[in-house]
Amino acid sequence: MVYSYAMKAFTALLSLLFLGQICPAEDATPPAAVNLPLSDNQELYAAFEAHARYIYNRLPAMDRLYVHEGPGFTRETAWVVEGAELSQAPAAVVRLMYFIYEDEDRFPVLEFNQDRVEIDGKIYLYTGNVVLYQGKRYLVEQWVDISAYWRK
Repeated sequence: MVYSYAMKAFTALLSLLFLGQICPAEDATPPAAVNLPLSDNQELYAAFEAHARYIYNRLPAMDRLYVHEGPGFTRETAWVVEGAELSQAPAAVVRLMYFIYEDEDRFPVLEFNQDRVEIDGKIYLYTGNVVLYQGKRYLVEQWVDISAYWRK
């Protein structure tokens, strides 16, 4: 059976949220391939941003209680996990990331790297994905500030 990227990412996210170590920021490296950053292609960036907003707005209402901000393609625009009942937050994060990258017909994912990193006292779930778009490989990063969840 061949697993899609989305299923592989889902499995990796679960293990990171529950079992993974926090690595130093300098160790959180994107996939090894030579890539163009997402910001190098404004058309692609706009498409990903619109898709992320579309997905977020269609998440179950409970998920939106725990994850907000975004669109997360830079650390400065990271999704932020907050809420009183943080035990539900990991599932919300996994659903958000799964659906953002499930459109493999439009944006096939060639490689991915995920890790938890600490930067300036905040803990982030970092995902670096290499997508193929118009014959070029682009690095699409996703940042989720999980400090509230991880420190609870």
